[in-house]
Amino acid sequence: MITPDTLTEQMLLGGLSKGDLAQAEACMSLIHSPVRQGLGLFALFDGDPPARTQVEFHDESIFGRCSCGLPGPCPHVFALLLQWVRHPASFAVQPVAERDASLPVTPVDHPPAQRPSALPGWLASPFAQRQQRYVEQLARELERSRLQDLRAAARLRGWRVKSTDKLGVARQVAQAMAAPASNLGIALGLDEEVQRVLAALIVAGDGARREAVARISEALGFRSAGTHLTSAMVRLRELSLILPAAAGPYSPLSDCCPDVMARQMLPVAHKAIIGALGSTLLEGEPAGAPAAGEVVLADGRSFVRVVGQIALLLHQASVPLRPPMPRPMLEGRYPGLRGWDYDPQEVLELHRHRTQRRDDDLVLTVPPPAPALPDDAIARLAPVAGNADRLEFLFALLVASGIVEPGSPVTIWPEVEQEYLSRNEAAQRAILARTYFDMTNWSEVWGLWPGQQPALQIKRHIMYRLSDEDKLLEDLAFCRLAMVRALACLPDGRWIRLQELYPLLRSVWPRFDEPVREGAAYYGANFGWFLAKPGSTARFTTKTAEEWDLAQGRFVRRMLAGPLHWLGLADLRFEHGQLVAFRLHGLADLFWDVAEAPPLPSAAEEAPGAESVSVDGNHIRLRPSAVSPQALGLVARFARLTQANVDRFEYELDARAAYHSYGAGATLAEIIAGWEQLLPVPMPDGIREQLTRWWSAFGQVHIYQGLTVIEFADDYGLAEMKAATSLAQHVVAEVSPRLVIIDGKGVPTLVAELEKAGYTPKQTDQV
Repeated sequence: MITPDTLTEQMLLGGLSKGDLAQAEACMSLIHSPVRQGLGLFALFDGDPPARTQVEFHDESIFGRCSCGLPGPCPHVFALLLQWVRHPASFAVQPVAERDASLPVTPVDHPPAQRPSALPGWLASPFAQRQQRYVEQLARELERSRLQDLRAAARLRGWRVKSTDKLGVARQVAQAMAAPASNLGIALGLDEEVQRVLAALIVAGDGARREAVARISEALGFRSAGTHLTSAMVRLRELSLILPAAAGPYSPLSDCCPDVMARQMLPVAHKAIIGALGSTLLEGEPAGAPAAGEVVLADGRSFVRVVGQIALLLHQASVPLRPPMPRPMLEGRYPGLRGWDYDPQEVLELHRHRTQRRDDDLVLTVPPPAPALPDDAIARLAPVAGNADRLEFLFALLVASGIVEPGSPVTIWPEVEQEYLSRNEAAQRAILARTYFDMTNWSEVWGLWPGQQPALQIKRHIMYRLSDEDKLLEDLAFCRLAMVRALACLPDGRWIRLQELYPLLRSVWPRFDEPVREGAAYYGANFGWFLAKPGSTARFTTKTAEEWDLAQGRFVRRMLAGPLHWLGLADLRFEHGQLVAFRLHGLADLFWDVAEAPPLPSAAEEAPGAESVSVDGNHIRLRPSAVSPQALGLVARFARLTQANVDRFEYELDARAAYHSYGAGATLAEIIAGWEQLLPVPMPDGIREQLTRWWSAFGQVHIYQGLTVIEFADDYGLAEMKAATSLAQHVVAEVSPRLVIIDGKGVPTLVAELEKAGYTPKQTDQV
């Protein structure tokens, strides 16, 4: 075992070239403040730039880390080691409790907040554009078919096709197949066995394997032999209700029903699923009646309002993210550690016993991620969100939806936030729900087995091809998407027993650590992560209903009682504290993109009372739970949030906020009209007068920063440059025919354009 006490100069010189030794000895003269702490050596180096260097001894290894940024072991590391073996008395000794047993790590930080290059999907692709894109995707899938098959399908269905080229025919057939009610009538007229197969294909979705479709069909009551399952698919293909598998004849992938068609035929899925469930209503209750026992009704409006409140609070005060886990120095030896959270003691044990194990035996636990926000921010914001669990989900939603920019500190994207807050609550709920369906930065799995002794853990092979955490998060998000899809095939407004639904969900997702649909279908399920019991590296298999309930069952219940309930999509019924039934509201409309913004439940549509708003001079007090996020966003356009808690948001009129809003395009008339529409009391005269004064003064004085002056040699240069370059787009003011002022950000573009046009502009920093 190598330690600072056993290290010798001969051991060091054996691994150094003459050049490395010369550089290290030159650096020794720059050392100051050397320190020994247990098995670690630390020192600072003078120089340009200065460096901070540390060395850790563990077992038979020496790990060096330096801030100089040079790749590999740098001269500072070797200089520190030489200083120790030659002049150990120069080191101050600082004992550190139990440091020798700790994992050597280096602190890291999040990248700075950075605005994405593209707008979030909900803003870049509005509803109408998405509908057209679905048809175009269907046309591309149809283009893989033979032209004669497309024409035959059109004749069978009575569709008139006028185009002569294959792409044109595919587009016309796609338009007909995606038309509302184009397929439902034919599907409802099919034999019930064929309907069950169609329902199974709708539940399974694109990319499902044939064996998965067979399992789901059986769960829906399909009892024919496998050859008849194939016959049913052939019949559905002939009627253009499904498409053939994208891969070749030997692919394990199944035929599929594209989503743009599946959403038309949901009544077929309803019929098959309800028939398979048996009694879907709780005993003794009429259809749609509240269930007996403890019923918790969904209130999506409250959740949407809380999201708006948290976004505004984060906008008001800059919050740094919780620092990431420090990086272990061992990741230089084990690249599979890079980018992952870890259990420090587990990593140490892996390294100590490394020589006794094969590469494919190296297994580590994937610990639940720490909360994104620091403790002080959680203490301040959790009461507004409801609790810390909801706050973590809510913050992840804000990041995934693009309202919060990635990086630290937490930074709101103002234009995206304003666009979000300008929409009504139903539209905001729709944005949040669609974001949730496939978000990867949060997963239900992390709350399934709480406590110091969890029932199950996620494990991974660190030498496997699953090289980063993003792949695991994508797999977990895909599992959620499959469960949401299955639930979105259920009818709205009917109480569903979970125990009756579990057989269907189990057929969709039989094994937790195998995503239900696979991209690499030819190679089967072969993933670098798996589920296991603590202390074990054996895969946890879900052979029984009880084992399935411990993993997937918990996942489904957490999804229902958490995000789907919070978003106002699921009412819940509990017995003895256990979730036993649920009722959906609008999930299918959002998942299948049938409606842009389904209405929120009518029971929550209560107009705010006058007591929810009070005004005292320049101060405005709002009860956040009683007003919409639109109202909070409106007030924030001309006032500064000075105090916030669960029951009250207090604002003070602020000229800077008003001028910023005016500069962003808001008008006085829009703000006054917004107040009258969104708040239950008329705008007080004092506030109206102050906003009017600011509006009148706005634009009378302009202060510019970061400007550049361009001087031309003659009176003709300005006109020539406007014609030859993008100069006109950057001009702030024309002082004279030879002198203009431009935005400094445009200088690199203009210099490049001038040089391309044959000019050689002279740049100077003189004023």
